[in-house]
Amino acid sequence: MYKDILKSIQTSSNIVLCSHINPDGDALGSMIAFYLALLKMGKKSIMFNSTQELPIKYDFLPYISKIRNKFPKKCDLLICFDSGNMQRVGILRGEYKIINIDHHISNTNFGDINLVDQSSVSCTMVVYNFLQDISIKIDKQIATCIYVGLLEDTGFFTHSNVNSTVLKVASKLLDLGADASQLTQRDSLAKLRLTARFIDSFELKNCAQIAIGFVSQDMLKRCGASRSDSEHLADLLKNLATVKLVILIYEQNYKVFKISLRSKGDLDVSIIASKFGGGGHKNSSGFVCENLDKNKIVDKILSEVNI
Repeated sequence: MYKDILKSIQTSSNIVLCSHINPDGDALGSMIAFYLALLKMGKKSIMFNSTQELPIKYDFLPYISKIRNKFPKKCDLLICFDSGNMQRVGILRGEYKIINIDHHISNTNFGDINLVDQSSVSCTMVVYNFLQDISIKIDKQIATCIYVGLLEDTGFFTHSNVNSTVLKVASKLLDLGADASQLTQRDSLAKLRLTARFIDSFELKNCAQIAIGFVSQDMLKRCGASRSDSEHLADLLKNLATVKLVILIYEQNYKVFKISLRSKGDLDVSIIASKFGGGGHKNSSGFVCENLDKNKIVDKILSEVNI
């Protein structure tokens, strides 16, 4: 498969790299690391993400300012990162070849070539293994991008998916100069205000084993916050000692909600998310729900859970 990917890259003139809408560090890190690797191969590419404003906390990543939010007119090869399906990319499929690089169990294998390694803890790990195989030298910039993805998708090395292989790769990346120190040093006052308001409003159910939180557009407006300022809230609730399941409901617009699910131990929230057309990881998944109020969404989720 690596040879097929390499051949597709070598024979393409207009390469576009993309990642899912509202990207996290794994999505951005994978895409930028690959962009830098292509430059080393003498291949130019365009980075695309349909999100209008990328989270400011990733501003330290190299070449992030080159990411466009409008799809280019010319494309003969689209390489997607960390996206379970084309809907997650936010565009319709066009007349171009697609390489799908991911690690989610819920990936639909929508590409012409699918490099989906479910055993990898992050998409950047999949990219790392590919670059190692084709003998691309990983420099400080690439190492930083890959390391950011590892950090975020392992909960800063605290999730159950962390093993000795992950830590060995992280050690190699640090030796190569990876520096993600700025990742945890870019919180805004708006994020702090939103966190305080959220803490005052979340609910606990079933002997504090289930935590339910809601982020409305009005809350964001009152705090001067953006969507990216709410990304940590689900994990904030998950850190409570008694909590086994977190349901975070984010209001995107009128009757359109993004639901983030978090769990501990053997509770597989990816199974729950898949029943609503979403997906993700065992302990971290999500989906989008329309035309239901938040209470009915919670009731439907809880009907799928036995806690």
